[in-house]
Amino acid sequence: MPRWVRSKHVGQWLLLLLLVVGLHSSDPRQPAVSALRPTHSIQHSPHSMPAPQLAIVPYVRPTLAMQMLSWQPTIQAAAAHYYDPRVCELDQASFARLIAVIIYNEQNGWFEDMVEPVRPFRPAYEHAQVMLNRHVAGSNYSVWPTNLRPSVALEVVRGEVPIPHAPGIMTTTLRVARSQIHPAHFSNMDHLYAALNEEISDAPIAIEYLAANLVRGCYRARYEGVPQSWRTLAAWHNQGIVQPTQISQSGWAQDYLRRAGAYIPTAHALLQADPQPQPSAGGCCR
Repeated sequence: MPRWVRSKHVGQWLLLLLLVVGLHSSDPRQPAVSALRPTHSIQHSPHSMPAPQLAIVPYVRPTLAMQMLSWQPTIQAAAAHYYDPRVCELDQASFARLIAVIIYNEQNGWFEDMVEPVRPFRPAYEHAQVMLNRHVAGSNYSVWPTNLRPSVALEVVRGEVPIPHAPGIMTTTLRVARSQIHPAHFSNMDHLYAALNEEISDAPIAIEYLAANLVRGCYRARYEGVPQSWRTLAAWHNQGIVQPTQISQSGWAQDYLRRAGAYIPTAHALLQADPQPQPSAGGCCR
């Protein structure tokens, strides 16, 4: 276990695991255990995302592999809609690839690599956090597929970017196209968080939230005068930081980037694959 791991996170995982074991055993859709085998300068070629030497085996659940193929058109459409060359230094292809990298990385954490037998329970664990946000007032757990909290989703919906100096918030015109949430219509914060929880646990909308959140990272990096790379934006998503010194001093961010880098080839292959047929229900984001 990394020396910087905080015991409260392990405890949270174990407490939630007790809950998801029950959910898993009662859900016939969950596969059996045996069925699931198993780093800043301005980029002169911003389209390239060189992968560092792999520090982990980039494990992808078979069910997630199929889901990612079905989400590939949504990822491409979200990148096309939200990518803004006026604020983003990556090119659009790298932006799309980063969306996929983050989704892959968020589905397999250090704990699952350390204790592989818990991998089959991951979908139930993710479902449990959605249920906690839905039924326990004031809950603000991260939910998947993009591992965003309702509190972060609220900032995204409002087009707000936290900044380190007064007034503390930068307001942008950035909005989530598919979101049906108008925060001013809610008088109760718990109800607002519950509504946000539903949107960020729905994959097509959640992917839009993720794309919009990465653009918020571009705004923050420009505000702080920080050159942008995929690592900058991934650290923003994970820890809400963009300064190279802060990233280098954060064990959580360093481990996240190390793991994320291992998924770059997987994400590249996904976006080069033939897209899966999609039901005709209009465009993703427009």
